[in-house]
Amino acid sequence: MENIIREAIENKKVVEFTYKNDFRIVEPFVIGVTSTGKIALRAYQVGGNSSDSNTIGWKLFTLDKINNLTVKTDNFTGIREHYNPNDSQLNPIYARV
Repeated sequence: MENIIREAIENKKVVEFTYKNDFRIVEPFVIGVTSTGKIALRAYQVGGNSSDSNTIGWKLFTLDKINNLTVKTDNFTGIREHYNPNDSQLNPIYARV
């Protein structure tokens, strides 16, 4: 799964998956390791559902909770507001837009 996400980041492809039983549509920006040693994805959620009140916006997803990952044919362009390529919650960073 990590390699699929890296490729989606490199090609700026939208991805879909379920996370904690919620369907998500996201633009993947950064993949790396959290302070607890888990591989995680920093992404901008553009659709789907969320257990919190903010469906749209920046989210951090640990890969161990992602299921049914699909890379879409849709590309995303540009950089979203508040994008930080040096995400302080991910160290080391494996790939980034």
